[in-house]
Amino acid sequence: MSLSNIDLASQTGQFESPRGARNLKSREVSGFAFIEMIYPANTEVRAHSHEQPNMCIALTGKCRETYGTKVREYKALTLDYLPAGVSHSLYFPNGDSHCFSVNIASCWLERFRELSKIEEDSVHCHGGLLGSLFLKLYKEFHTVDSAATISMEGLTLEMVAEVVRRHAQKDERTPPAWLKGTIELLRARHFETLKLSDIAQAVGVHPVHLAREFRKHYRCTIGEYVRRLRIENACLALSNPDLSLSSIAVAAGFADQSHFSRTFKRITGMTPLAYRSKVKAR
Repeated sequence: MSLSNIDLASQTGQFESPRGARNLKSREVSGFAFIEMIYPANTEVRAHSHEQPNMCIALTGKCRETYGTKVREYKALTLDYLPAGVSHSLYFPNGDSHCFSVNIASCWLERFRELSKIEEDSVHCHGGLLGSLFLKLYKEFHTVDSAATISMEGLTLEMVAEVVRRHAQKDERTPPAWLKGTIELLRARHFETLKLSDIAQAVGVHPVHLAREFRKHYRCTIGEYVRRLRIENACLALSNPDLSLSSIAVAAGFADQSHFSRTFKRITGMTPLAYRSKVKAR
């Protein structure tokens, strides 16, 4: 099968768009460059690096990234932070992929260097606080009122702060095995009505200890984490136009569509219908 491809200059970060790829929209705000792109199926982006640090989220579709010796998979709401000058390559296998990214200008990078080891390594994750902030940023990206630019700047700085915290967290002690087990349990059963005492019993710790350690390591309560997981699943389901909002709400674990819509907007900054209309392939 033939591939469209794109060569990027590793020293300059400049590139030509792959055949069929579409730049849907771009904006520059306070030294941050925001870009929304559609990559067609079977597009290969050969090994390259960027002059500026880059953060990117997959809104729909799938991607396979080669980063050093690692192969990392992307699906909807997978995101990463990539330092400047670090080589990686991308392959978009099946169906169009809808992505939103932000490049960080050198004027900001100098300020960040004073605070952390932000340039040392990539951050690769799915959803969570970074995902929520990125979706709110995407909503502001499409807003045209006078407050949108300052909101975009503020949200981007919050995202950078979260990357800084994640780098710092690598130097702290590793979460205990039972806490990792808690995450696995929540991911498997987040659509159920779970009690803190039941979760604590399942992983073998006291509920108070569980709540305290969870917030310490993941910077949110268990309830907040569960709500984000439910919204992540709902975002995936919203890409299917045949599914009704009520069926998506029930499948995600919400009592009714109204509760689902309120929670969705609080976490993403958009209503479910607005999200569905914005992220569908154009």
